[in-house]
Amino acid sequence: MGTIARGAKAGGGTGFNSGQTADPAEVNTDFDTAYTEINGLLDDGNVETATIPGAKSLRFTEISVPANAATNDVVLYAVDRDGTTTLQYHDSAGTIVSLGRIGTRVYNSANISIPNNTTTYLAFDTERFDVGACHSTASNTNRLTAPVTGKYLIVGHVELAGAADYTTLLCQILLNGTTIIARQQIIPPLVSGPAVFSIPAIYVLAATDYVELGVLQANGASAARNANQASKYSPEFAFYLLGG
Repeated sequence: MGTIARGAKAGGGTGFNSGQTADPAEVNTDFDTAYTEINGLLDDGNVETATIPGAKSLRFTEISVPANAATNDVVLYAVDRDGTTTLQYHDSAGTIVSLGRIGTRVYNSANISIPNNTTTYLAFDTERFDVGACHSTASNTNRLTAPVTGKYLIVGHVELAGAADYTTLLCQILLNGTTIIARQQIIPPLVSGPAVFSIPAIYVLAATDYVELGVLQANGASAARNANQASKYSPEFAFYLLGG
């Protein structure tokens, strides 16, 4: 990104009579660079604007002068993610946090066979929505991956086929392949009908953290049993960014 220079003040006020244009040869999404170049000017209550190639612009406004600009500056801006504009802020410690409008809900379009006495992490082949490229239907289809750091509401739904000889039934949300952050267990036996789980969690995910939805069934016949495909609720997995 080319150097961004502040324009001259208009009549001594807090506005400016010229914007700043980045070098068209540079990439148009380098917000970290824009932040670094502009943030040093955000210490006097003025407005700074950067016009970025590709019909994108950044407008930085410091509403009031902080007592200590070096430690109190926070820059708020908008960024395009997967076709949706999302508010995001970058604080003085360098932390980048998006404010909502990122998330996904996915499901599998067929029954999934669950082996006896083995925790199985469910795959999902279809997306109801995916804002922020949180899920892939081509690889690691069992994962929902956080594109940015923040607090996420995570919810899984799954129905296991009914059987009277179950000895164990549980559903859990796993973080980064190692840490259980939510678990629900149903005490068997089931006389009739399926076992239905809806398991929620609110958890802080760092960028690139991922979660999976797992189920475990054990039964007296040592047989595989299905996670049933049921319209709109099984098996389904979702998360949504609540904020920083």
